[in-house]
Amino acid sequence: MSKRKIDEKQLSSKMSQAGWLATLLADSKSHEHRQKALLFAALIKMNFPESQSVETLCYCIFSRTGTLPAAMHLKKIVGSKLEYRGPALGLLTDEYFGAYTKNFTDLAGGIVLTDFQKTTADSLSQQIPCVISAPTSAGKSFIIHEYVKNCLCTEAKFVTLFIVPTKALISQICAIYRKLSSETDHDIGVYSSVPDDFEKTQSKLVFALTQERCIRLLNSPVVQELDFIFIDEIQALEDGERGALLEYVIQELKSLVKNRASFFAAGPFISNGRELGQKLFFEESSNIETEDTPVSQILTKLKPLKKQKELEVVIVAPSSKLGDYSFRISTKRSFYSRWRQSNTNAICDALEIFSTESPSIVYAPGPGTAQNWAKKFIVDREKPVGLSDEIKDLISYIKDSIHPRCSLVGCLETRVAYHHGKLPDFVREEIEELISQREIEVLFCTTTLLEGVNLPVDKIFILSTEKADEKLSDFEFKNLIGRAGRLDQHLCGMIYCIQLTKEGETDWVDSYRHETKKEVIPTTNKKMVEHYAVINQMLKNGSLNLPEDDKHKLNSSVTVLRSRYLKNPDSAMKYLESKDITEDQQNQLIDSVRESVKALSIPSDLVLKNPVIDPFLQNLLYEDVLRDSEKWKIRRERGFSTDLEKVFKELDKIFHIISEINPRGKHEYYRNDLLTFAKLWLLGEPFKKIVNRALPRSLREENNVENKEVENEQVDKAITKSMNFITRDISFITAKYFSVLADILEEILPEESLDDFAMTLNLPVMLELGSNEPKSLALISACIPRGAAIQIAPLIPDSIEDPVSWLSLNQDFGPLQKLSSIYHKILKKCGIWS
Repeated sequence: MSKRKIDEKQLSSKMSQAGWLATLLADSKSHEHRQKALLFAALIKMNFPESQSVETLCYCIFSRTGTLPAAMHLKKIVGSKLEYRGPALGLLTDEYFGAYTKNFTDLAGGIVLTDFQKTTADSLSQQIPCVISAPTSAGKSFIIHEYVKNCLCTEAKFVTLFIVPTKALISQICAIYRKLSSETDHDIGVYSSVPDDFEKTQSKLVFALTQERCIRLLNSPVVQELDFIFIDEIQALEDGERGALLEYVIQELKSLVKNRASFFAAGPFISNGRELGQKLFFEESSNIETEDTPVSQILTKLKPLKKQKELEVVIVAPSSKLGDYSFRISTKRSFYSRWRQSNTNAICDALEIFSTESPSIVYAPGPGTAQNWAKKFIVDREKPVGLSDEIKDLISYIKDSIHPRCSLVGCLETRVAYHHGKLPDFVREEIEELISQREIEVLFCTTTLLEGVNLPVDKIFILSTEKADEKLSDFEFKNLIGRAGRLDQHLCGMIYCIQLTKEGETDWVDSYRHETKKEVIPTTNKKMVEHYAVINQMLKNGSLNLPEDDKHKLNSSVTVLRSRYLKNPDSAMKYLESKDITEDQQNQLIDSVRESVKALSIPSDLVLKNPVIDPFLQNLLYEDVLRDSEKWKIRRERGFSTDLEKVFKELDKIFHIISEINPRGKHEYYRNDLLTFAKLWLLGEPFKKIVNRALPRSLREENNVENKEVENEQVDKAITKSMNFITRDISFITAKYFSVLADILEEILPEESLDDFAMTLNLPVMLELGSNEPKSLALISACIPRGAAIQIAPLIPDSIEDPVSWLSLNQDFGPLQKLSSIYHKILKKCGIWS
């Protein structure tokens, strides 16, 4: 929309009437009414930015809807909560100033919160568990972080835990608190994992962990020190095996810390927050719920018209009770046939018309689609006259650390990028930062956009609501479009849905009109109800189905129930009582577990170190190690490769690792390929060398000479193949089974033999982080990206016991200063350099 200067008197009577109606809607108890008022305020302020009357009207609407932070000029008109310096607003002065005073907080140096944020802030110090339900742009993460920062800076001791679903969120959280530590006098320990030998040396600690990494925390004394626990994206409870583990971790934490720590969980559009909290925490819980957000979204449909050089643009009403508003715009050519021939054409044409002046995101159903659309989009796009140093640094890093012919290089040269889970973590994080800084103009993105990472943009383009092989749910679709617009940048986000439906097909955009609140039901609840008989039989049978035969994905539910029983039979019964099954069914399941675990010889506390791995399979390994521990030894240097292959094959016989990773295809071929990549990963080889190994033999670089024949597409496929092996097969699945082996060896071996088995015992951490070199492991554990860590580690003297502290104290060290500027940026971002 264009911004116009007008005389106050020129405001039409209809506009005045609409404004009066908006102030009434702002006081309504209906979310739909309040959101309409907010949208009206955002749009009228965009159109008439200089109008004093419009400013007064907007302040009134923001005040009544409890979203005062949306008033972008608060700082200019209110000097402190005791003084008002703005223009006279007549009778509205007291109303506005009263709302300001009510929601003022000393957090973050003094800020005004929305009603939702103020309620959350007031609840944070309470000991009652709480589940928060709010849209993406409501600012829930912001207020949680400000509360934790305040506690870290004012309390003599404070230990907090963030449980998040992805490594990207771990990095984001670690960066926030390392920066806080470096910018203040407070010594704050920030950890992205929990070493087995962890010793608490600081009184203020922040842990940012996935549920998998929380297992080590459960067995560490520091768990008793926790003061505050926050679980983000709580809807992940529904996510199969990871959801079952998340539920287990939360309830184990609750049993260990009891009422000493505060528990808060959050997610978008949750309808059963209080009930979920009661089942999750086994006690009375509260909930904070809002659908209101200072940021509004306008959903539009773009429809090409047959045999016409026009597009029909439909502004979709949020409710089917209301009529949509449509209009037509002229185009240079007819798009009807062109768009139906190619989705790529549709995306590129829509971007050319509507993606102007501000950053845009294009939602793609998969990594390959995101890359292909991006590459097609830049074909005719002019390269900008100058690129920022930040983009140039990232381009240089990709060429040096990944591959010079990665297609992302050409995209970045035109201020375009793609973002998906098959890119190294650091590259994704840099892309997120670049689009936040508006250095990237168009980003092609997959469901990583739904995984909690904030990518503030003004516009989102959607052609398909698919993800991989299934459709986005109504809940996911609402969560996706909620990413458009951000409080600190743009109060109104635009969503452009490209319509290519055929006659008789359902209009997928109608899913927006449906109820989007979600009843979050832990995956174990659903499976207990739907597959009770099968679960009971599996419990009786002992060892579980092979991965490829577990058609209902029940292994994790059965395993967690057994683990709970082994820890505490009463706790297992309490757990079953929280499920929607009958008392008779509960008793039968307990009887089945009780009888089956009698056959186990492995100590229960050993099983509980890996609660999502079948105790019967752990028992097989335990008995095998008792018979012959020597065959599980892996030598560090000479013989390492042979030993690794031998031990992996032995583990595969017991746990069927390859069947879990790749149920179809030739297992021996896949195992050999996996081990090849695992060795490169463990030896700390640069990712560029791993990618080179993934290329067809004829296209690989030999003797560091670049092969000019290799194409972007072949390199992109090699990167995807490498990331598949690393992120899932090696650092997650393979690592968890080596963790079982390490725990058993540590339990069984006499202390004098532990040094001989050091490589085997440390392999789980090495597999997860990607190195067998201690200095590199220390740096990676401190959230330094692996690619940077393996470049920096050799510059640190071998005699140094704490590489992170050494880096902090030796910023002027010559070899470090000679590193590329992007490595300096990484060290500053991690809070290691100032």
